[in-house]
Amino acid sequence: MNMTTLSTTELASIIGAVAVVGVVIIAAVAKWLLFRRKCRTEKLRAQFGAEYDRAVKEDGGRRHA
Repeated sequence: MNMTTLSTTELASIIGAVAVVGVVIIAAVAKWLLFRRKCRTEKLRAQFGAEYDRAVKEDGGRRHA
């Protein structure tokens, strides 16, 4: 396959397919990061209970708590 012999439609199809794959990869990474955050929050809440919620409230967010 030579790039100079590709039609506009074929080139647009290739670019579209690459874009779709990129969006799917980005969505999968975002979902994984959100899932990981949720699991960590649930683990900390189970381990520390009300103390975790109090620390989050007092320290201004989960990151600081």
